[in-house]
Amino acid sequence: MARADSHHTTNPSIRRAGVPQCTPFQPLDVEFDWSNEEWSKTFLPLIRLAVVAVQKDEGLFEVVLQEWMASGVIDEALERWLETAEHLDGLIAVLNCVLARSAKVIRKIGVEPDVTQTLVGKEP
Repeated sequence: MARADSHHTTNPSIRRAGVPQCTPFQPLDVEFDWSNEEWSKTFLPLIRLAVVAVQKDEGLFEVVLQEWMASGVIDEALERWLETAEHLDGLIAVLNCVLARSAKVIRKIGVEPDVTQTLVGKEP
């Protein structure tokens, strides 16, 4: 999730460090040093393009991919989508961890707000 130099953009790309493992209240070595502007410029266009791509049926998607192959951008597009997916996997792991830890502490202090029902089973 941390930035590292990349040939893809002038902005740093992600470092493929893997998904952080949530343990019961051991501090996680997680870096997130993106500014909002850097993150949105790096990942939102790729996410938007992926959303548009999956809205196509197979025939139209095939046409789009053939155009990308002919223009030589398919390899970079696939690589960048893979990097984005890995980055988002790391962010999801962090969010799941904070939800699990929140559920544990909320139950420990005896508070049972409505949201804890959705957190059941997320405890690390």
